[in-house]
Amino acid sequence: MYIIWKKLIIYRIVETAKENQLNPLRYLSHVLEQLPLINITDDATLYAFMPWSDKIPTNCHVPKITT
Repeated sequence: MYIIWKKLIIYRIVETAKENQLNPLRYLSHVLEQLPLINITDDATLYAFMPWSDKIPTNCHVPKITT
């Protein structure tokens, strides 16, 4: 049952990234690379890593297609 919860959490993170026009692989790579370097007890710092944050690097965003 614990494994199902882990998969569900990862699925939700990926889907939330997609909903916020982020490339899930780039977003997760960014988060996993940066988390060991930050103070995770600071809410403002953690908020910067949320998929809807304007602090997410542009290389994590899906390019907008213009017609």
